[in-house]
Amino acid sequence: MRATSVAATPVASVLALLPHAPTLLALVEHSSDMIGLADLEGRLQWMNRAGRRMIGLDPDAPLEPMDIASHVAPEWRAALRDEVLPAVRATGHWEGIMTLVHLRTGARIDVSRSAFLVRDPVTGEPVGFGTVTRDITTREDAARAARAYDRRFRQLFERIDLGFCVIRILFDADRRPVDYRFLEVNATFEEQSGLRAPTGRTARELVPDLDEFWFRTYGGVALTRRPVRFENHAPAMGRWFDVYAFPFDADDPDLVALVFSDITGRHAHEAALREADRRKDDFLAMLAHELRNPLAPVRHAIEILKRVEPGAALALRAREIIERQVSHMSRLIDDLLDVSRIARGQVTLRRLRCDLADIVRATAESYRPTLQAAGLVLQLELPVTPTWIDGDQTRLSQVVANLLHNAGKFTPRGGLVTVALTSGGDPQAPIATLTVCDTGIGLAPELRARLFEPFAQGEQALDREQGGLGLGLALVHGLVAMHGGTVSAASDGPGTGATFTVQLPLATMLADETPPPPVAPAELPLSVLVIEDHADAAEMLRDLLVLAGHTVRVARDGDEALVLARDERPDVMLCDIGLPGAHDGYAVARAVRDDPALAGIFLVALSGYGRDDDLQRAADAGFDRHLVKPADRAALAQVLGEAAASVPP
Repeated sequence: MRATSVAATPVASVLALLPHAPTLLALVEHSSDMIGLADLEGRLQWMNRAGRRMIGLDPDAPLEPMDIASHVAPEWRAALRDEVLPAVRATGHWEGIMTLVHLRTGARIDVSRSAFLVRDPVTGEPVGFGTVTRDITTREDAARAARAYDRRFRQLFERIDLGFCVIRILFDADRRPVDYRFLEVNATFEEQSGLRAPTGRTARELVPDLDEFWFRTYGGVALTRRPVRFENHAPAMGRWFDVYAFPFDADDPDLVALVFSDITGRHAHEAALREADRRKDDFLAMLAHELRNPLAPVRHAIEILKRVEPGAALALRAREIIERQVSHMSRLIDDLLDVSRIARGQVTLRRLRCDLADIVRATAESYRPTLQAAGLVLQLELPVTPTWIDGDQTRLSQVVANLLHNAGKFTPRGGLVTVALTSGGDPQAPIATLTVCDTGIGLAPELRARLFEPFAQGEQALDREQGGLGLGLALVHGLVAMHGGTVSAASDGPGTGATFTVQLPLATMLADETPPPPVAPAELPLSVLVIEDHADAAEMLRDLLVLAGHTVRVARDGDEALVLARDERPDVMLCDIGLPGAHDGYAVARAVRDDPALAGIFLVALSGYGRDDDLQRAADAGFDRHLVKPADRAALAQVLGEAAASVPP
């Protein structure tokens, strides 16, 4: 390759004076670096072929003198004029990184450049500048990428919702991990760990009682260079953590990085789910036991009824047993349904101004025989004047009955159950206070904390003599809360008895509403149409009504019921809701109400569903009353009494 001539300039004269100038120029031409000479004004006088190609000039064409700044990126031009050239004039040398611009394509090239002052070899006077430039675009791209990566990493480090930190494991002389120091933490660290201003401090300094697990585990990561993932409890911090620990620096084995999150809430939720699942299993086993228990005497009583005369003493006892056990099963099912309805907000109170003292007295007296049969004494301490409250009489009676049932169940024979009612408190917000106190087995402290939760029970023997589903007190709590009151339990411990206290707001005015008087059972024989697809239920209900003196027909579906109703026009229709065919119970009721020929028939819905919206739906369809299966004899007699009162003389 031929050497490029140098213009006749002071710089050229310098080159000409150098020993072996042609050889030197040939070497320079073959260099892959850009090498050039400029005058003292910074105008480029000569450049080797590599340099010409680098900035987009024809390497074979003569080089016209040009301003060095013309091939430098715009942001560098002022620096070249104001910093680089003055520095070379003053010190004789300058080094730095610049960005060149390809004259034809406009591409930007990162270069390292050194500039030095060229002096006349004879006079020593400065005659120009020499430059050596190396293309470092690839290196700069890598550096920029590294800086961008570091920037993105820092953003991720600060913005993730996980705690992140770098720690240095501290070892003793035998290389056993004894502590660790926090070197760097992200913004979320304090939120996830609860540790404040940890940077530069050690774990033992921040949490003196931290257990050895953490030092041993993180030390193991540093010693083995193997990452670990685990969940563990830190009692000293009161938190559960999910942690991923890994070696952080290949050149510094004692550095460990941690990515972690506080899972205390999740762990508590999972523990609650496990506890709920365990209690569900316990409840299902308990429910099976409680339902099988009354089924056994019912089955045996039925066998006795098959073998003895109807009027025999054994037959009478068998019937009493069946009635008692069916009532017990109905109570269990009703309690279960009521708890579910209260939890879903599906119970509506029918509130009236009522005398709580009268409700407590009537309920307690009706329960007295049950307590006496259990060998208990019932003592009442009730005011002689009314205690007026706004409440649902039926639900308040249920509260009192459940508290008495609970007291009777957990008080051994010979015990005392005391029911007291007082009123008073803040004159601006007076309250009625009902207490039910027993001398029974008492309450363990751990049971009191969950006493009013559904299915809560103390330890039971295998025979479950004290039985139940653990729903009675949950019902009390729910119903009292719906009345704006509170319920609490107190006991000095096992064997010391228990006291349950209900507080309800007193009514601010005397009662201006009273419940309607009960209707006497029907004396008038009625014609009754029973619509029931369950054969056994239909036959038993028919026989019960026939024994009461009524005339009864049975239909098995809605279509048959409407035909019989039009043919015989009964006084009362007892209609199941869930019927096969095109007409369910609601459709039957609507058809009866739409037919003028059937006007005046007393419609009673029979259903296994007894929620408030079920009652409302029955009323909307045209039913006069709604009975929940199995309807007891008293409720059925009450409804038939109302029907008899509506029959024209």
